[in-house]
Amino acid sequence: MVAEAENGQEAVNLAIEKNPDLIFIDIKMPRLDGLQAVEQILATLPNVKCIMVSAFDMFEYARQAMKFGIKEYLLKPSKVSEVLEAFDRMVEEIEQEKKQGSEVIELNQRLERFGSFMEMEVIVSLMLDHVHEFDQEEWSEWFDIDQKHGFVVVFSFDSNELQPDRHEKSTWYKVLKKTIHEKDDPALVGPLTGFQVPLYDHK
Repeated sequence: MVAEAENGQEAVNLAIEKNPDLIFIDIKMPRLDGLQAVEQILATLPNVKCIMVSAFDMFEYARQAMKFGIKEYLLKPSKVSEVLEAFDRMVEEIEQEKKQGSEVIELNQRLERFGSFMEMEVIVSLMLDHVHEFDQEEWSEWFDIDQKHGFVVVFSFDSNELQPDRHEKSTWYKVLKKTIHEKDDPALVGPLTGFQVPLYDHK
């Protein structure tokens, strides 16, 4: 337990400060009641789970709690087993959401790496007239480009070393690519070969 509040306003302030995973909150509290407090908390921290607690079996309160996505509503006094069961259900839901979130992040990272590879491949294909199972229409659809209009720019890096190591060249490439991709309509960035990087701008 990271914090305990004596009233609804303090509950809101502590929730925003501590960013908890789960909150047990009473409906009847001074300053702000539980529903008002939950509404303010979820407006800032939409992923926080809340378990409402009340001494009264009031359908209207339960109905409003459900409107905020609250799935657990405990009546006081509750058995320890009932509290623990509600807690376990919320923990399972939290862990499942975190797992799904990690999977989404991992998938996005894979798509980003794949997109980077495809970006380089389309430029090499245009320059060297490579033959792929993808045709030009599919390239154009993937990157939303018109291959009939555009121009190629080649960036050339200068170094005091004849053979800079791979790490240094990788740093050059990342800086260039980040700069190009910060444009509203970025060009496609090809691979770094030797000291040169081709860019294709379809404008």
